[in-house]
Amino acid sequence: MDYMNQFHPEDPEPSRLEQAQIEILHRIFIVTGLVLPWMVGLWVKIYLASHGRPTVPLQYFMSPGSLLIEAVLSAVFAIPFFVLARIGRLMIQGRFRVGTNVEETTFVLLLTYIAGVGGMIKVFIEVFWVFDPLSLIFGFVLPFHYAGYMIIGFLAGLLLVYVLRPFRNKM
Repeated sequence: MDYMNQFHPEDPEPSRLEQAQIEILHRIFIVTGLVLPWMVGLWVKIYLASHGRPTVPLQYFMSPGSLLIEAVLSAVFAIPFFVLARIGRLMIQGRFRVGTNVEETTFVLLLTYIAGVGGMIKVFIEVFWVFDPLSLIFGFVLPFHYAGYMIIGFLAGLLLVYVLRPFRNKM
């Protein structure tokens, strides 16, 4: 028995289905963190262009130097989602328990994820609406903005799990 599981010795190892769920959630969290900022930026650009507002040309983002910077920024922007993926894996495996079962833990994770996605969309709409290249150069502070939404989602999920638990047990 390893050190982390001694706190929940009655918890069995995750089943193959739970292991598959862990992997799927892990990948969804990471891909979202890497891709969503640029999808939001593209959506904002298309929206502004369709309304006749001037935008930065796409070629600005496609030069070799820009692509290198954007790859690094993508990793920086995804840090909260990397953390969520790692913590989520530990939570579902039972090493860091927030609920009494996998369903409650998954609920908390998904609420955290949804709050993070909403926060990320809000932040990057603001960044790309009035685009300033400095906002991307100093992009290392942007993850702190939507990480706050993730923390709120996590706390709301915990609150809902613990408040609704008596009602769930009666069913």
